[in-house]
Amino acid sequence: MKQENIEKMKEENKIILKKMNEELAKRKRYEALLKNPLIMEFLSLKDYEFFVPMSEETRIQMLKPISMKRIDSNGIYVDQGTYIRTGTMFSENEYITFPNNEEASYKAYRDLETGESENVLIKDIETFEQEHLVINFPGDKITLSNGYSERYYELQTWFFKELLTKPQREVVKSLMDPRTIEMILAGENIVSLAKAKKN
Repeated sequence: MKQENIEKMKEENKIILKKMNEELAKRKRYEALLKNPLIMEFLSLKDYEFFVPMSEETRIQMLKPISMKRIDSNGIYVDQGTYIRTGTMFSENEYITFPNNEEASYKAYRDLETGESENVLIKDIETFEQEHLVINFPGDKITLSNGYSERYYELQTWFFKELLTKPQREVVKSLMDPRTIEMILAGENIVSLAKAKKN
């Protein structure tokens, strides 16, 4: 073998030994770090998919189906407007109208807890409203027609949120105060409501 080749081999050997020593040093350091409890904790969480916090509204929406499975309800209904039903047996149409319209056919209500709808004939409204707690939105029923669903869900979300922290009787009682409805729909919190009730 030529001397030149031997020198190259020696140089290459030095490079390999240097890399091996670096790797051995890394291995020793790795083993030492594995003895550290914080490092072990980090490694156990390294591939963990962290929970993304959800908004309060999303959390309440997830809880609603639990209560909707209940058979009983407090009988709290939200007024969804008065309607006229027109047409023939082949084609029927429904239109929202003023509550005192003599041509009105029925009034629509929606259960605050279960979401079930009830269409009550005009002649039966008085009896229905005596047997149930009915919430009326402030304002003109005609101009509110497109906002009924949104307002219903705002009210329902508030109701479920309050049930998580307050006795049911207290939450239902506060719904009987028209100021509660106005504040919920205005987006004000219940702290404002409590202060308003004291005044």
